[in-house]
Amino acid sequence: MIQILRKNFDANPGRSTIALNGKCSDCGCDTIIEITPTSGGFGLQGGALYKCSPDGYLAKCPECFKAGQHENKLERKKLTQQSIKKSKWLKEKNCKKKINEELNKYSKAFTAIEKFYSDVSEGKLSEKDFPHDHAKNALETHKIIIELIDQLKKLGKG
Repeated sequence: MIQILRKNFDANPGRSTIALNGKCSDCGCDTIIEITPTSGGFGLQGGALYKCSPDGYLAKCPECFKAGQHENKLERKKLTQQSIKKSKWLKEKNCKKKINEELNKYSKAFTAIEKFYSDVSEGKLSEKDFPHDHAKNALETHKIIIELIDQLKKLGKG
């Protein structure tokens, strides 16, 4: 479109404004769009132009252009809100997945410690096989893991 406008102004060097007469593509009213060259491109007054095909353009009157901008803002806001909701849902889903992975990991550690206690209580292992501090640490770890499992179960629900 910019190339076409440049060609029109280059072909008519004495003109400072080109007026396009047409119908608004939305409401059908007569629309006159005045185009003037500016330092940054072109300025349009009286409406807007939209490219509808490689060689074709649609005109919109100022009222329909403004209404379309408002609708676009509402649509963008709606899409942004949907995107935020989906993002929150994905974060919650990923969080629950991580919680369940951690729960599974701690459950395995808990099972291993329970087996250790079972082996000690059944006489398969004696305290001589492990330093006393090791058994004490295992008991403390057992308590911590039970607390973590309870916390993770609470977080994983919902």
